[in-house]
Amino acid sequence: MKKLLVVLFISIINFLFAGNEPYVKITVARDGSGDFTSIQKAVNSIRDLGPAEALVFIRSGIYEEKVVIPSSKHKITLEGENKETTIITNNDFSGKADAFNEKMTTFNSYTLLVMGDDITIRNLTVRNSSCNERQGFPFMWKATVSS
Repeated sequence: MKKLLVVLFISIINFLFAGNEPYVKITVARDGSGDFTSIQKAVNSIRDLGPAEALVFIRSGIYEEKVVIPSSKHKITLEGENKETTIITNNDFSGKADAFNEKMTTFNSYTLLVMGDDITIRNLTVRNSSCNERQGFPFMWKATVSS
C-alpha cells in the first residue's frame, strides 16, 4: 500500500510541475535546413489526436501553399519566426478552375483551413494573393482557434 501511495504521490508531483512543453517540435524551412520544407507536410506528420501540444515553428520565407489542418489534428501551434517575413500565401479565388477543371467557390478558395480544435497561430501572415481577380479567403476555420 505504501508503494502505491508513493507512486501516486510522485505521479501527481510530476503532473503538477511538468512544463507545458510540446510533445513534438517541428521546424519548417524553405531552404531545407528544417525538418520539412512544406507547412502541410509538417502538419501531416503530426500524430492524429496527439497527447499534447505540437509546435510547428516556421522559419521566415514565403510559403506558396494551401494548408489544411484536419479535424483529426488538435493542439497544434503554428508559430512564425517573424510576422512580417513568414508568409503563407495562395492565389485561389471564386471562379478559378481547380485541378478537376471545376470552378472554385469562395468557400474552397482559402489559403489556410483549420478544422481541428485548440489550434494556435501566431507571428505569421496568412495571405490570399489573388488580388484583382475575385473573392478569395486567406483564412477559414471550422473549429476553435486562437491567435
